[in-house]
Amino acid sequence: MNRLLNSTEELKAHFATVDGNIKWPSFKSFEEDAERDVIEPAIGQDTIDVLTGNAGTLDGVKLQALELLQRSAAYLTVLNWSQTSTFRITDQALYISKGNDGVVISDKKLRDFRSHCETAGYNFLDKAIDLMERNLVLFPSYADSGVRQEQMKNFIRTAIEFSAQKNIRNSRVTFLAMRETMLDVEDHYLPVAMGAYYPVYKERFLDDDLSQPEKVLLPMIRKAVAFLTIAGSGDLPLQFTADGIFVSRLNSSMDFEQRDPADQARIQYQLDDLRDKGMRKLNELRTHLIDNATAYPDFQFTAAPDVEVNSKDSGLFIF
Repeated sequence: MNRLLNSTEELKAHFATVDGNIKWPSFKSFEEDAERDVIEPAIGQDTIDVLTGNAGTLDGVKLQALELLQRSAAYLTVLNWSQTSTFRITDQALYISKGNDGVVISDKKLRDFRSHCETAGYNFLDKAIDLMERNLVLFPSYADSGVRQEQMKNFIRTAIEFSAQKNIRNSRVTFLAMRETMLDVEDHYLPVAMGAYYPVYKERFLDDDLSQPEKVLLPMIRKAVAFLTIAGSGDLPLQFTADGIFVSRLNSSMDFEQRDPADQARIQYQLDDLRDKGMRKLNELRTHLIDNATAYPDFQFTAAPDVEVNSKDSGLFIF
């Protein structure tokens, strides 16, 4: 079975600084892990099989998609390899191995390197997905994949769509880490704001059958979902930077737990602010429905209960 990367030459073609003298068996299992654990769940095994099985005849958009996936696989492979590359295991001990050609890089440089590989690997994967989404007719195996059908059930379906609401730097790492919370937000908050109209609206959205007035609601829904999702993700190692909000899986739990108290307070303030903004968007959504009732005959006004977020545990509750 062909994989996205099958040799040292292919790895080096997408990760240029790899030493040409490396032996592929040293990286083969790490590539298999990256493909199985990250890429296949995102696009489906059939899509990988079609692209790799016809690699020699692809051109245009299909070739671009394959190359983006190969680039993603290369960075994620090196990331996986780097987790154990500096260690040697013997019958007696686990210790750091220092070769004759140099010394092991510092912890900071190693972390920066891994962070770069992780970010790049997921970004290339997202670019491949975006390319296929914009050219679905050319990628029927992806269009029909179970994983895509599952993602299509959400109001926000990709990291790129999420970043359009609140900047997460198009990070698939961040999007996937917060997806469970996002599902909770949709299930618990939107029915409170929209009442019995919510399942009707959701079904029409999934069927791509929204009326023009109903399309007006979508930006408010997506904005509220994005804000409340981040606000409910305080248990994750979130980082707020000038470039956006993101989750780093490379931050160990110890690093996160020992974060500076002032930094924790600042993050909590930003989470609370996002929660308030999300609630205001829900109120805006509900007010719009009430004020334009004739455009939404399926919406029936009822008094809505208050909605609260348990900020300490980042749980979602309705009171």
